[in-house]
Amino acid sequence: MSMTRPLSRLFLPLVCLLASPALYAATLTTVSNLNQTSGGSAPLSANSYNLLGSAFTVGSADLELLSARVSFTLANPGLSANVQFFLYDNNVDRPGSLLTTFTGPTDPGNGVVTYGLATSYLLTQGSTYWLMGLNTGTTLGPSWYFTNSDSEDASGVAGWTISSTAAESTNSGSTYTLYPGPQMFSIQVYRIPEPSVAFASLLGFVAFGGVARRRHLQHKVTKHPAV
Repeated sequence: MSMTRPLSRLFLPLVCLLASPALYAATLTTVSNLNQTSGGSAPLSANSYNLLGSAFTVGSADLELLSARVSFTLANPGLSANVQFFLYDNNVDRPGSLLTTFTGPTDPGNGVVTYGLATSYLLTQGSTYWLMGLNTGTTLGPSWYFTNSDSEDASGVAGWTISSTAAESTNSGSTYTLYPGPQMFSIQVYRIPEPSVAFASLLGFVAFGGVARRRHLQHKVTKHPAV
């Protein structure tokens, strides 16, 4: 009897495993201060000129930015707010140029709200970026919590930090005023596992296939003994 069919049964799952995004990527929160004590909140004003946000610095590896989570209070959904979030690069100690735009609820409620990217953006190791919020609606948007703590949550990745200040612009980013205490948020990225992890998964699958093949051969010998 040909071994083509049993081997093909092993080959197809192997191809699926190698093609699976789950083998190569997972979501990881790299830095957060959402569990720090709030020091108050700052409103996202009702015009297209006020930008508000804080900076974070990337650790020792390039990673693909996936989303940001923001902590709101005093939200009034249904009153024509138009909240948006953006990623800026760093210009000395304040936001520089716009890099990409997040999508998410434009009229959010209270609590932690997620803003994602339609296409991931590569964050460069050691670089500083600014998460900036804006309300272009006709009514006052929600207030964004800030903290007086300079600490990050323990669940973050070593080397990632959040700035100790917030930056606000009332003229579309032409100038900024810095305030003590960062806004409260977290950053999510795509995590690429170490090569050893992917190799171990593949090795385990191959070993399982070898055991299955031996059992198939033993079954053939038992069922059809030599004469």
